[in-house]
Amino acid sequence: MRYLFIAILILGVTAGQTQASDFHKQPYLLYTGENSEMKVLWQMLDTYTCTIEWGTDISYSLGNEQTTEYGDDHQHMYVIGSLNPGVMYYYQVSCGSESFQGSFHSGPEAAETDISFFVFGDTRSNFMTHDSIAEAMIEVYTAEPEYQTILLATGDFVMYGANETYVQNEFFNDSMTNARERGFNLPLMSILGNHELYNIGFTLDLATPLFGKYFPLPFVERRYWSFDYGPAHFTMIDQYPPNYDLYGQGLIDSVQLAWIETDLSSSSKPWKIVLFHEPGWSAGGPLHPENNYDVQELLQPLFEEYGVRVVFAGHNHYYLRSCKNGVYHVTAGG
Repeated sequence: MRYLFIAILILGVTAGQTQASDFHKQPYLLYTGENSEMKVLWQMLDTYTCTIEWGTDISYSLGNEQTTEYGDDHQHMYVIGSLNPGVMYYYQVSCGSESFQGSFHSGPEAAETDISFFVFGDTRSNFMTHDSIAEAMIEVYTAEPEYQTILLATGDFVMYGANETYVQNEFFNDSMTNARERGFNLPLMSILGNHELYNIGFTLDLATPLFGKYFPLPFVERRYWSFDYGPAHFTMIDQYPPNYDLYGQGLIDSVQLAWIETDLSSSSKPWKIVLFHEPGWSAGGPLHPENNYDVQELLQPLFEEYGVRVVFAGHNHYYLRSCKNGVYHVTAGG
């Protein structure tokens, strides 16, 4: 028997950045898609040489490296490698006189038969409520360590995701102490939401440079990719091609559609799970009452043909679950 345990946490609002250190963005984790690796990222306010240490306990005896910034904005990144699958690791990042500590489970063995993980989305605007949801996640994985695996996000991190100030104040805000702690300990995997495209005043920036800047995930092309995690295969879809317009529905272009079919057909994992931002079925309401016909007419037939079990989306700010020909669609929008 194979089991999948999912924690879906819905957001329910609000205010300013406090900066108390030389860390502009405290350390946070991204899963690379490989169970032998974990990516650690952070950003400083000025140029620093930093040190990262790691091990299977807080003696950090497995390794240490100095890191220097890359790019032109004081960013640091280190991929901890040669990890054994399904093991708890501890790490520490030190820059100047400050240090931050975290831990993570490396990805499971390919033959693992059950996993647990979190899903959430649409944290934009209500960032202190987001912080309370992060607190709830910490309580869950502290009580049940099998949930300290990966955090899947369905997009719309912030109101204007193409603006540095909004990314900082609504997602990396130091006053969000629980979200920062969660970032130390729970790697993120997210797809793109429509608000990641917007600059102030809802002007479109289809290149969305900040999403890739702060979430350098293993994209195949544009912002879509896939990865295995134990018994599950996750397909992460980008609904915002170059011809997307502000008032259009999320679209699936022909190049990505062909990739999706190849990706789903080539996986033999018993759990095929898909994430994208705009759901195929809406429960109505004032915000996004319409159904998404690209999902219904282009994607759903592929899901049925290739055995997709669950689809997660956001965009609509409520919880919804529906089943279409054996494929469960879950909207988890804050």
